[in-house]
Amino acid sequence: MVVSMEQEEAKSVQKYFEPLDKFVGIRVMQGNQFSLDEKDPPRNAREYKKLLIEACIDNPQDMVSNFANSLVDDLYELCLSVNPGMELSLVSVLRGVGAGRGSERLHSNFGSLERKLNDCIVGQREAVTNLVQVLKRASIGLREKHKPRANILHAGRTGVSKTELAKALAGLLPGYRLYMVNGSELGSPHEYANLIGSPRGYVGFDQGGTLTSNVLAHSKTIVVWDEFEEAHQKAQSLLLQVFDEGTLTDSKHGPVSFRDTINIVTTNIGTKEVERYCARVGFTSGWRNDCGFRDLYEKALNDAFHDKLINRLDMVSIFNDLNASDCQEIARLGLRKIQGVLLENRGLQFNWTQAVPREIVKYAEFEKFGGRGIKRAVGKIVEDPLADMLEREKDIKKVKVYCEGEKICLKRE
Repeated sequence: MVVSMEQEEAKSVQKYFEPLDKFVGIRVMQGNQFSLDEKDPPRNAREYKKLLIEACIDNPQDMVSNFANSLVDDLYELCLSVNPGMELSLVSVLRGVGAGRGSERLHSNFGSLERKLNDCIVGQREAVTNLVQVLKRASIGLREKHKPRANILHAGRTGVSKTELAKALAGLLPGYRLYMVNGSELGSPHEYANLIGSPRGYVGFDQGGTLTSNVLAHSKTIVVWDEFEEAHQKAQSLLLQVFDEGTLTDSKHGPVSFRDTINIVTTNIGTKEVERYCARVGFTSGWRNDCGFRDLYEKALNDAFHDKLINRLDMVSIFNDLNASDCQEIARLGLRKIQGVLLENRGLQFNWTQAVPREIVKYAEFEKFGGRGIKRAVGKIVEDPLADMLEREKDIKKVKVYCEGEKICLKRE
């Protein structure tokens, strides 16, 4: 249970603290309210934890007599539940930057974030770099305080990891969670009310909106506006309001701030225009990223979305088509995932020969379905026979996947 006690000047959240069987007020730290002394930074993790606790809780020594010892870790975790961006591994002390405070002195390790995203997302290095750069700008304060941390559009054909990049980001940013808004479910004029709640006098008025209620409960949310070209103009107007004002008014809760959200719009707009152009001039699937089709995408996006919406985006990323090499790497990632699951859940070793990813790509229609086709192929020609094998034979310790001609086979070792 969380009881919010938010004020415009000072914000705190009452969180239940089980060791004391009481609610404790935890201050929601803003960028200018917490900083580390570059001349005398904390010497170790415990000192940092105490500094954060003292910043978030008024007089913790008076509240807990043995604060210095047994309850530091518990209080630290309680503070992080409200301020996840203050987690020790995410911050560092910047030296020689003058008297700046808050977000100028605390920052995430963006180099590591970019490397990890590139490990998860194949063939989209430019899109990953664009995303990280926008987040980096926001982290040092180069944005208006009331606006979201990032407003980004991902354009490209199906199966090129537009949504997968958002999911990977949610898994790597502590404290953030993913929320999907499906444009195809907002095609009618009245359906936008699902996001912010029904108007007064209509059924469901007292329930609030699905999106606004989620953001109110979890301010650090990555909102994916998926295939949003299919949404009605009224729903697109809500998105414009988020970009421009950083708030939506919920029918039950009133104004809800989106300033800690990361908004990612995904769309297939432009794909058909590029394919028609390629067919007309004789390009094959190998054209993918080398021929400079950004102008075609941008024209199609401007035709589909209002200029006001496009102009308020921090970045537009055109996702590359995936080639055979990219898809082989996606197949390897799928095999590694199976390997990790089997080792963790069953203590079973799982290996494959070099030819297996190539054959998986041959089986999948990757030119049509992209990465999704590869994942379906891994499921059908590896996971299904593997499940049958493990069901029949209970004492298997090692499994190897190999090729006989163009056929993928499994055997126990």
